[in-house]
Amino acid sequence: MRTTTTTRSGGGGFTLLEVILAVAMLAMLTISLHRFVGSVIRGLRVSNELSLERAEVGGVLSLLQVQLDELPANGPRWFAAQPHRFGGASADTMEWECSAGPGVMTSAAPGMYRVALELRPVKGGREQELGLRRRPVEGTSQEENWLPLLRPVQAVEFRYYHAALNSKVDRWTDNQTVPTLVYVSIQRRDGDAPVDSVLTVRAAKVQK
Repeated sequence: MRTTTTTRSGGGGFTLLEVILAVAMLAMLTISLHRFVGSVIRGLRVSNELSLERAEVGGVLSLLQVQLDELPANGPRWFAAQPHRFGGASADTMEWECSAGPGVMTSAAPGMYRVALELRPVKGGREQELGLRRRPVEGTSQEENWLPLLRPVQAVEFRYYHAALNSKVDRWTDNQTVPTLVYVSIQRRDGDAPVDSVLTVRAAKVQK
């Protein structure tokens, strides 16, 4: 009786061990790709959220720059600012007078308005929002309206360059002049890096 021994050549089938190893490698590759794609998607989502939040802050800064540009260089005007703190964070307030326009969010309102840019706690929540508190110059607190601009906001800080003092100040009480520059710092959430900006005041260049 003759015994025949059959061996697998290079072109034969795969053994069970080779199939198991191949499946294991494919599974590891799939898991790695899944984690990589997930990380990329999360990174894009965070990047988009940060871009959107910075765009929202940019809109508020643009609104404020328009209002500063419209402050009169001479004649009757009212501009004031006070530093405040709430919960250990800056919650400064800036106030000014203006006619109908971006400051009162309308182009048809008659008369002059007193507008304050400030932080206010959101009703029924723990967040704060940055907004405009407005009322007619001769009006009362019952005539005030609140216009929310940005939420959430952890802190807002205003500083002002006083040309006569050649330094920054944290408050403004001189109605005879306006600051040359306004330094704005807005922090959206606790632990976030604040968004800083320096705004110019056109009226300061020609005031006497």
